[in-house]
Amino acid sequence: GYSLFLSKFTVKKGKVLYLDCEMGWSILKQRFSLMAKNLDVPDLYIQYVPTFDLMSSEGRQVLERWLTDIKPDLLVVDSLGNIHGLDENKGQDIRRITRCIDELRAKHGIAVLMSHHWKKKTRDQKSGGDMASGSYVLTAWCDHHVTLQGEAESVTVTNVKTRSGSRFAPFMVKLNTENLHFEYLASFEKIFNEDSLLKLFQRADVNGAGRVLLKDLIKIASGR
Repeated sequence: GYSLFLSKFTVKKGKVLYLDCEMGWSILKQRFSLMAKNLDVPDLYIQYVPTFDLMSSEGRQVLERWLTDIKPDLLVVDSLGNIHGLDENKGQDIRRITRCIDELRAKHGIAVLMSHHWKKKTRDQKSGGDMASGSYVLTAWCDHHVTLQGEAESVTVTNVKTRSGSRFAPFMVKLNTENLHFEYLASFEKIFNEDSLLKLFQRADVNGAGRVLLKDLIKIASGR
């Protein structure tokens, strides 16, 4: 419902079909009720299908019917791993999925936003990683690849790939737990040296306890 995303980036409003295949209707309704409170969002359509399979003829027909009836500008799929029964470790199976999505994009003139979960952090892989070895096919296929990493109070948004134009610089946001909206915190344009980092820490350590919260460091560093 906004014309400005994060109160910073100009965006174009459009009709959106949100396809959820994992959250559950109860929590889905609760979250969207929070996000849409006091907002006018007449062009948001939500479909919850816990057993959706895009690669089956029945699933494809159902989605085609929704796209034909609603005529959205954007299809959001949450998440990629829940719309098929194929093996994501096989590049051949991933290509079948991307080919199907490309056909839908061309036929209905839509943009598609797909969420894809990363592996959890482990002792050997501190930052997590792609869910499957076939994911390299997804990276090569997509026009834009954006990652979100971190905790609710500090999420780093990174533009890993952009097929056309220049990539945007990484920035940090936080999730407002009251309305589930992301809020802009800071960019990574400022470069800190050892001296400035020490001063930053001292400003945040108001109680002299020798410990500071990450959110306080971010707030001070971004000039808030």
